[in-house]
Amino acid sequence: MGSKYPSKEGKNTLYTRSSVKRLLKSIKELWQDLKKKRLGIVGILLLFTVTIIGVTGNLFGNKNDTIYRGDGAPAAAPAWTAIFDARSFKEQTLISQNFEDVSNLSRLEGLTVHPPKVTNHSYVDPNTTLHSGQLNFKFRDTGIPRRNTHASSLPKATLVVSIPITWEFERPPNTFSFHFDYRYLVSGFNASQLFSPNRSYSWSVTTYIKTEELPVSVMLRALRERFALRLSESQYKAPYGIVWAESTPMYNASNWNTKHSSIPIKIWPSIFETFSKLEFNFVVEFNFKTLDLPPRSKGILTIALDNIHFVCRGYYEGIFGTTLWGGDVLTLVAKGIKNTVAIGIFATVVILSLGTFLGFLSGYYGGYVDEIIMRIVDFLLSIPHLPIMMVVSVLLSQAGIGKMWGIIAVISLLSWVRPARLLRSQVLLEREKPYIEAARASGVPSFQIMFKHIFPNVFFLVIYQAVLNLQSAIIITEGLSFLGLGPSNWASIGTLIQRGIGISYRDIPPALLIIREGHIASVWWIMVFPGLILFMFILGLLFISIALQNTYQL
Repeated sequence: MGSKYPSKEGKNTLYTRSSVKRLLKSIKELWQDLKKKRLGIVGILLLFTVTIIGVTGNLFGNKNDTIYRGDGAPAAAPAWTAIFDARSFKEQTLISQNFEDVSNLSRLEGLTVHPPKVTNHSYVDPNTTLHSGQLNFKFRDTGIPRRNTHASSLPKATLVVSIPITWEFERPPNTFSFHFDYRYLVSGFNASQLFSPNRSYSWSVTTYIKTEELPVSVMLRALRERFALRLSESQYKAPYGIVWAESTPMYNASNWNTKHSSIPIKIWPSIFETFSKLEFNFVVEFNFKTLDLPPRSKGILTIALDNIHFVCRGYYEGIFGTTLWGGDVLTLVAKGIKNTVAIGIFATVVILSLGTFLGFLSGYYGGYVDEIIMRIVDFLLSIPHLPIMMVVSVLLSQAGIGKMWGIIAVISLLSWVRPARLLRSQVLLEREKPYIEAARASGVPSFQIMFKHIFPNVFFLVIYQAVLNLQSAIIITEGLSFLGLGPSNWASIGTLIQRGIGISYRDIPPALLIIREGHIASVWWIMVFPGLILFMFILGLLFISIALQNTYQL
């Protein structure tokens, strides 16, 4: 007959099941009790709000945005604040031109193809055409032998296409995005004639901007009188205007390349603030470079343009605005929440694991074990934490340990002592109770008594300590980030607040100073919204901890 008493393994299984049931029951009771407290409900709602903001920013934000780089308009205020500014305007797409569905130049609205300018038709034949969904500037060397002529009469051809734009607003754009695609197609030429240092020909593809209403000389004089803006001779060319995008490189580029604007940031705001009727001139020049040309063939150089875009950005963008370098504040706050919570949870797990283990050892065994652990606790409580955290964080970083792990190590090293001390006192009370004496008398191992019998009864205290330590870890993490000791490659709320408070004119891109006329010194949203989200997060955890304390008289 089998024994009517369970085996040792059976007893352990029963103890385990009983402990798990009690733990699950404690979690259920915790939730039921927390819902009865107003502060607990408010805390949960605050954490839920912060969670929604974090999830929204991480799902729908630009993942490439950082504190020092972004795709948005620089220093743009939140979009909803535009209702308070009568001079606000939305993003303006002034040019969006591709040539895929156009078969005839005459059908291009708003684009003017000027007659070619040629010094000698005998040697070069230029024309502008549409072919294969691209705007083609073609230069054909006729191959006719050239007589000896003076260098000043070298054959030269120029093709010009103009695109007019109208700026209808009082203020210039906050910033802009200008680009077009280009490539070179060669037929009949030897590559060395076009692309080698000793090439026989040269060409340029330069974009200019000018007012439609005035000659370039008058335009320059108006800018000089109003803004004391003086341009060098290399920055403009009559009759085309001020250089907007310098010439494309003369290398063998049969694949598409993208050309962006190169106009200095001190010039373009003045142009838009002074003139409303403007035009872009795409000027393509083709020159014979030398008098002593080798035997020539009837080669053709085609410079193809496509996807011409010019978009002007406003001063209001995003729910929380943007940073000085165009990063979306909502996205950066969401990244900061994710990073901070990750560090906070990881540190809290380490703190509670270490604090619970040492607190249980100290309270349950007493004697020398208790004395040694408590003296370590007293020592760590007596030293100033913030300076130690700063020093250790720097030392760990210099030792090659990542700042994230350094922060976790610093927080864990100094923060386990409080939960250890509190749990010790609770274990001292629990170990004298009859059910513990009964477990000892039954021969239950000490570790099983501690973590299967005592732990479920101090579970609420552990949860309370978890909330407090998560709150403390987040504050420490953001504090170190605010002081510049956090991970530099991570977005963090502390760094955002620091950047918002620490803005000075030397931090601001020169173009913004010109546009804003000093108003940019108050980019309040960079500091206010990250600070508000951090405040809500900490306040939510605080309310939950107070609700736990009042419920269980901790």
